[in-house]
Amino acid sequence: MAKTILVADDEPRIVQLVDSMLSRAGYRVVSAANGREALERVAEAKPDLILLDILMPEIDGTVVAQTLREQEDTSAIPVVFLTSLVDGTEVEREGPEIGGHLFLAKPFKFEELLSVIKHALG
Repeated sequence: MAKTILVADDEPRIVQLVDSMLSRAGYRVVSAANGREALERVAEAKPDLILLDILMPEIDGTVVAQTLREQEDTSAIPVVFLTSLVDGTEVEREGPEIGGHLFLAKPFKFEELLSVIKHALG
């Protein structure tokens, strides 16, 4: 069975692009346009991984991630932040894991995204 990935980003073109790429790679993709929707989709879809923008309306990505960590049934879901708040150089210098979370700097290449997803899913 295909792994389910939630893509939460307030930029529709990012969501469409990531959805298209991951669907072609064999993943099932669920999307959300803001933090509140992301929490709703997690409850509905029980994703295996979450790709989460940090700066989003209603509830930002850091609050979404913290909320998920505090709930027993969602605490083990890997979260990868897709963000322009860190750049590729910072991720390379600090490593892909910063503060206990995986980061992928925007813009990113599809190969980088797949690599981070495979790493996060173990």
